[in-house]
Amino acid sequence: MDVQPLAEIKTNKLATASWILSIVAIPLFFVFFIGAICSILAIIFGIIALVQIGKSGGTQKGQAGAIVGIVLAVLGLCSLPFIAISVLALMGPAIQNIFQNIITNI
Repeated sequence: MDVQPLAEIKTNKLATASWILSIVAIPLFFVFFIGAICSILAIIFGIIALVQIGKSGGTQKGQAGAIVGIVLAVLGLCSLPFIAISVLALMGPAIQNIFQNIITNI
């Protein structure tokens, strides 16, 4: 009687990429909104990972990581307008001075 080894359960790499991107995106929202791109990628990778894990027949894990990545990325994208408004409110007077200097020097 031949005994076949059980399939090794591996963590889905896209699930890992999803939660890492969603965490990296948080400080990057202040750097030319690169965080938004990272968040969008985290959502895409998380969804693909969930589909792959579902189709793997139990040979892949990482569902929690994919879900965490999606949730954090969505929260980050939802907070983007508030971050933009805050930055513009704080930078408003400085930007206004820059434009005034440009106009007076023309």
